Amino acid sequence: MSAKALSGVLSALLAVLAGCAGGQSQPQNTPPVPALMVPERETGAIAVEPGRKMTVRLETRRSAGYRWALASSGDALEQLGEPFYAEERIPGGDGAEYWSFLARRPGKQDLHFEYRRPWEKEKPPARTATYTINVGEQR
Repeated sequence: MSAKALSGVLSALLAVLAGCAGGQSQPQNTPPVPALMVPERETGAIAVEPGRKMTVRLETRRSAGYRWALASSGDALEQLGEPFYAEERIPGGDGAEYWSFLARRPGKQDLHFEYRRPWEKEKPPARTATYTINVGEQR
């Protein structure tokens, strides 16, 4: 392959990889901002900057049929895909669900999670977790 053809292939590859960045811009020469990890026990108000990813970790016993369901209001956050389940060695559970969100615009959004078996819709949830997310102005 000639140097000119190789240069064209590399340029195209770099353009594709740049497009995979998800549209989130970050100032040059700054380290990436890590996702904000929110454990289940940390309920209440949480401040997040616009453009920052946050992940809520909720313990679960999938072997007993339980799942977390989200009831949310507001448009400050965008859910990033489906929740991810990971087996973990934790007392009283067999894993955790990870729910990821992106802080899109300034505002307040409530995240209310209910822990229940999908076929027991008439029963109250076994547990709940509620977070108030305040997406602030970017500085």
